[in-house]
Amino acid sequence: EVVFLHQGLVEEQGPPQQVFENPQSARCKQFMSSNR
Repeated sequence: EVVFLHQGLVEEQGPPQQVFENPQSARCKQFMSSNR
């Protein structure tokens, strides 16, 4: 289970494959694309 936090709040949560390959939140998408 992966949890992506933004300012102490859960922004996205799910299995690693789902969060890393298909993030749903805009912040998580931006973070994943800038840090790969």
